[in-house]
Amino acid sequence: MSNRDFETGERMKDETQPHDLQQASPLYVASLARGMVLLESFRDGAPLLGITDLVRITGFEKNLVQRLTNTLYQMGYLGKDQARRKYYLTPRILTHSFNYLRSRKLFALAMPALIDLREDLHKAVNMCVLNGTDITYVVRLWLKYYHEASLFGESLPAYSSAGGRMLLSFFSDEDALALIEGMERRKLTPHTRVDPMELLDEVRKAREQGYCWQAGEFIEKEISVSAPVSDADGKPAAIIVTSLLKKVTPETCQDFIDETLPSLLATASSISRLAGAPA
Repeated sequence: MSNRDFETGERMKDETQPHDLQQASPLYVASLARGMVLLESFRDGAPLLGITDLVRITGFEKNLVQRLTNTLYQMGYLGKDQARRKYYLTPRILTHSFNYLRSRKLFALAMPALIDLREDLHKAVNMCVLNGTDITYVVRLWLKYYHEASLFGESLPAYSSAGGRMLLSFFSDEDALALIEGMERRKLTPHTRVDPMELLDEVRKAREQGYCWQAGEFIEKEISVSAPVSDADGKPAAIIVTSLLKKVTPETCQDFIDETLPSLLATASSISRLAGAPA
């Protein structure tokens, strides 16, 4: 593993299996971990979950699920629909998201420049960080709503994302390959690369070029170009410029790269300087 501790650091490989609660460390608090696993059950468009649902999703015993949900309800992290006897997340969860975003000066400093980049290119502009084997969006600026995932906090597989491959390039080849091999790699479209060595080649290209692009690997006809930014601690994030192409060909992809890359790289460099990134 690289000595760069960005977002997940040495914990990254463990976090790819959040439901593995059998930890040897005496400092590991299994009850806390179980509570977090239960909170993570509220995903994939499931706003309301009952005890039976949570037992099925978590694999925990019913009495444990009842104790966890009651504790989280009393703490204000879960609300309860009394009529349907089901639980839902409350806005208190967002407090932690806000505190995280405030803790990284990079994100606040980046926002004006990202807005200018969107206006300059007339393209969707996002910023993401690596979160285990996924990327998580911390900024989302779009021109029009063209798919349902338009809010910050969404996570996508790193292997199929230009931003993910860009962030993986901050690892050594050995560590990047280990992470790639630990991912659940699926063909999201007919064009999605899933072979570990082919993906490692893309990561190497990103490291050498200082940018990364992919087309049609996550959403058909979608193209993304990504460049890295970092703060004074050297913790990286990735800016992603995204658009939909009428037709994906080598020529249309190159035209998009030529159109967006100069402004993207200039913006990334400017943000990193503002954040005090090492030269």
